[in-house]
Amino acid sequence: MEGEESRQGKESNYIRQVILMIWAMIFFGEAIEGEMLDELSKIGLKHYSLWKNVTGVGHSGAKMGTVVWPEFNTCIGITVDREKYRELRNTIVNIKSILRDEGIKMFAMPVEDIV
Repeated sequence: MEGEESRQGKESNYIRQVILMIWAMIFFGEAIEGEMLDELSKIGLKHYSLWKNVTGVGHSGAKMGTVVWPEFNTCIGITVDREKYRELRNTIVNIKSILRDEGIKMFAMPVEDIV
């Protein structure tokens, strides 16, 4: 029975840690991928998922990888704790203020579980 209580305690601690995490998805034009990755690296974020050749239509226009709309978007998915999220958000706000016409968007949501 002691093993079961220990497992439940570890699981409870794990759930509390996960709830404090944020999943952020950052969308931007492929032309600024290098700058975005450099900025993430500057704040110590080196682990992420990267999706290239992302298509879509946003407020800054269509990016479909076609002759008519030749660009693509890139998307970075990253999970961070709430403290690091504030730093990430500030970094994205700063980049957006410099690169106003790039259509940079970040969506953030709480992480419910990681398996």
